[in-house]
Amino acid sequence: MPPIKTHETSYKTRCFVQALRLEAGWTYAQIAENQRLGVSTVWDICHAPATPKKRKGRPRTIDTPKRELLVATATQDAEHRQMSFRDIADICGISACDKALRKAFALEGYHRRKARKKPFLTDLQRQKRLRFALQHQHWTPEDWRRVIWTDECYVWLSSTRGTVWITRCAGEEYEDACISPKFKKRDALMIWGGILGGHKTPLVIWQRDDWGTITAASYCTNVLTPVLWPFWQQESARASQPLWVMEDGASAHRAGYTRALQAEYAMPFFAWPPISPDLNPIENVWHSLKGILEA
Repeated sequence: MPPIKTHETSYKTRCFVQALRLEAGWTYAQIAENQRLGVSTVWDICHAPATPKKRKGRPRTIDTPKRELLVATATQDAEHRQMSFRDIADICGISACDKALRKAFALEGYHRRKARKKPFLTDLQRQKRLRFALQHQHWTPEDWRRVIWTDECYVWLSSTRGTVWITRCAGEEYEDACISPKFKKRDALMIWGGILGGHKTPLVIWQRDDWGTITAASYCTNVLTPVLWPFWQQESARASQPLWVMEDGASAHRAGYTRALQAEYAMPFFAWPPISPDLNPIENVWHSLKGILEA
């Protein structure tokens, strides 16, 4: 069935509909199908003057040029993205109520939304991430299933910052101007774990009172040797080939002592780009775990 028009019909269309009905003798259904109108609409047109009634209601106070100016101003940089619609309107010299401003931005596809929190990245870190992506762009799903994804999950003991609201449209949530950067914190309880497809390593809860801070020696003594190495041996034997091990760039992972022990165990490791939690699928596991703990 052809789509039905929902906007107000023009004077020309109304005259044509009335001519089809009164002069040509068409049925309401025939006219509706021919003109892509509802049958009830055709009936109304045939029983009313050809000149449509004047539309009721106030005209829009913010026309298209003003809407485009508002959007251009609100999206020009990160500072303006965080401004309220009212502040943007004041900058543009546009006088309108809050409801009208919200509707104007909505017509252009923009709404006030929470800013996504993402780690802050320097230019050098961005380059390393890009290099990593280009090096592995041809990896297949089977290649990625040969990676043991490891990470430390920090359960923060301190409170987090409040919600940051920004102005954006759909698809812009990870634009630099639309995110709320987050930085590393120290006051936390550390948990270590690893995943490989449907398998997982034993979970290690860092015993700070007994093991002290996380150093190369304490990491190798409490995680690498007793947990990660046996898991790698077991799963590599199951896969009949050595598996890759992913570790982030924490100092305990990249220290000379740790490197030497890794070489002794002959475990192949990724050259992992810095500040890349969004590339590690175990982050989804941590998210679910924290959701359970907070429930």
